[in-house]
Order: sequence, then structure tokens, then C-alpha cells
Amino acid sequence: MTCADRLTTQAYFDGEVDAVAAAGIERHVAQCADCRALIKDLEQTRAAIRNLAQQAAPPALRARILRSL
Repeated sequence: MTCADRLTTQAYFDGEVDAVAAAGIERHVAQCADCRALIKDLEQTRAAIRNLAQQAAPPALRARILRSL
């Protein structure tokens, strides 16, 4: 089952809601297993992205991009 508040919960996670809305969402998440799971999944995704090794673009790609600019 998918909670109707998933989009609001995602906005909360992304810091896109004001303090009053955030407080309401936090109360909702405390009682909604679906939204708790969503927050956990978003946290894991954010952590995985942050842990990706940054790699420099290959020289040929860099040159092509610079030429196109």
C-alpha cells in the first residue's frame, strides 16, 4: 500500500517545507510505516550517492565539452 502523503514526505526530506508543515509531517511519519520506509530509502539513496567515487572526465571528453562551449 502506498500512502497518499508520499510526495509531501519527499518534500519534507528535501527540506522544501516550512517548520509548521515539517512538524506535521514528522508526526505523520512517526505513525506511518510506508512513509518511514520512504524516508529510510531516501536516506540510503542519498548516502550511496555521496559515497560514489568522484572521477574526472576523460581528457577527450573534456576537450569536446570545452570546444562546444
